Amino acid sequence: MKTIFTMLTLFLTFNSFGQDLSEEKLTDKPKYSENSEIEVISPDNTGLFYVGQKLAGIFVNDTFIGSQEAVSFINSDKIEAIAIEKGEFEMNGTKYYGKIFITMKPDYDPAFLTLEELSAKYLTLDNNPVIYQIDTTIIDDPNNQILMDENFILKMELKKVKTSGKHTEINLIRLTTKTPENIKKANETLIKSTEE
Repeated sequence: MKTIFTMLTLFLTFNSFGQDLSEEKLTDKPKYSENSEIEVISPDNTGLFYVGQKLAGIFVNDTFIGSQEAVSFINSDKIEAIAIEKGEFEMNGTKYYGKIFITMKPDYDPAFLTLEELSAKYLTLDNNPVIYQIDTTIIDDPNNQILMDENFILKMELKKVKTSGKHTEINLIRLTTKTPENIKKANETLIKSTEE
């Protein structure tokens, strides 16, 4: 099963990183050190990397769940098979250049919900804007087309973030998935020493 997930990751990596960029990367010496200057990362200086990237649609048990970023939010231990189909198609106004079909093991029944459905089911929100973060990924999908498997969510945290300008609050919803690393981290008990 790990082999299948590895192959899927490689396919997505080659699709994403196999683009012809005009810049070369040199890795002869480390980029960061204690004496490094602050590197500013913004859409203006990172956008070149994504120019020309072609989206692939992800289907789990024949249910469309989103583009490549949705693969990170699937329980890889429950995958039985993966199939790839080339060809363009359109879904919800977005053009995709291939389909990845993931079949889950028969004993696993994913419960897919949109991010809005998940937040409505578990949280009481005000009318302020919402930003979703799944593990360390900020969801940058203006149409929020990603479906999440409710059974693969470990925690849901709501945090109110104030903006600097107009004192508006943003609802930051952090979803933590049930990866082995996240489960281990959630179960760690911090012991505070009282000795001085």
